[in-house]
Amino acid sequence: MVIETKEISPSELKVSIKANQEEIDRIKNKVLLTLAKDVKIAGFREGKAPANMVEKYVDQNLLGNQFLNEAVSELYEQAIREKVLRVVSQPKITITKFIPFETLEFSAETDYIGEVTIPDYKTIKVTAEEVAVTEKDIATVLKNLSERQAKKTSVKRAAKNDDEVNLDFSGVDTKTKEP
Repeated sequence: MVIETKEISPSELKVSIKANQEEIDRIKNKVLLTLAKDVKIAGFREGKAPANMVEKYVDQNLLGNQFLNEAVSELYEQAIREKVLRVVSQPKITITKFIPFETLEFSAETDYIGEVTIPDYKTIKVTAEEVAVTEKDIATVLKNLSERQAKKTSVKRAAKNDDEVNLDFSGVDTKTKEP
């Protein structure tokens, strides 16, 4: 199998894969053995017919589709493992060349995590800013804390500014509605 990788952007990668004949034959036989379970051929027990006999009796479109699904899935996974790529999304597969059971070339575009390099962190110097706290800042914080912790009590007097008032109101609709 020939694998070529091309970086589209820092987070996107295009992987081009060209299968060799040995892999194509192995995947074809694997698919034929899977399809053999559903094919009934006279003289053979169900699922026990040889691959070359199954190929004659099975629908060629079904065989081609199953082969493509299995080949693309298996070869893509193998390419990712061989090139040690850290992919993070499902690939967008494009079949570039397919001659049934002779040639298979496809490309896969996917998001990935590229090489991560850590800079020399020992050279980075950060100076701490000096913080000055004034009496006014302390007074403001204390006032806010006391307001948050204050308990509400009911009083029997006229409402003043900053008081919380609860009104129980029920009104009567005096307008008549016409149908």
